[in-house]
Amino acid sequence: MADIIKPDFNSIKYYKQTQHWWVSNNFDKLGLGDVKNIGSLMDFCHKKKPKDLEDFWWKWIKLPSNQKRFLNLLSIISKARPRTTEKDNINTLFIGLFYNTLLGYLAESKIAEDLLSKNYKVYKSNKTFDKKYAIDFVIISPEGVKTGVQVKSDNSRYNNSTNYINRNQYKMAKFKDKFNIDTIYAYYTHSYDGDNKTFNILGYSFDN
Repeated sequence: MADIIKPDFNSIKYYKQTQHWWVSNNFDKLGLGDVKNIGSLMDFCHKKKPKDLEDFWWKWIKLPSNQKRFLNLLSIISKARPRTTEKDNINTLFIGLFYNTLLGYLAESKIAEDLLSKNYKVYKSNKTFDKKYAIDFVIISPEGVKTGVQVKSDNSRYNNSTNYINRNQYKMAKFKDKFNIDTIYAYYTHSYDGDNKTFNILGYSFDN
């Protein structure tokens, strides 16, 4: 299966540009990124540490259980977009799942590494905690102040009205009620390295 169904790695930037709106508005409601349907891709990144998008794909898809998962998701998106070619649906799935996950993983890793260098303690959320409270990690400052951190692309700072974003706000409010710890957003900027099929994290800033 892995030799037949694969993304068009040379056109990833095109699919990101043309399918971003559809992914933002439909992935959540169709359950295409739900952990029960796809597993935890972020946990997979932390375990396997893929160096680029192609490496991520081939490491993940070689498992028969993941091949089955991807085919099931392809069936869902094909029913939702019956007039769209299989190739386009495969690449849309790839953008919504692998592209966004690797970008988020690299951003989280960069921010955590920087905080550690500044003598913060950083505790990465497991998938259960992240799903329940929408917290990527908890940090403790050198002065002992605990803060939850949610990592997001800088673009989401200006496009925060989707159901997914609204639900994250609700989850973080539960986190505050449960642990009395405030949450901040770490908004990152990035560029896509088309030659190497990966991302450069250019910088980040914190915002409440």
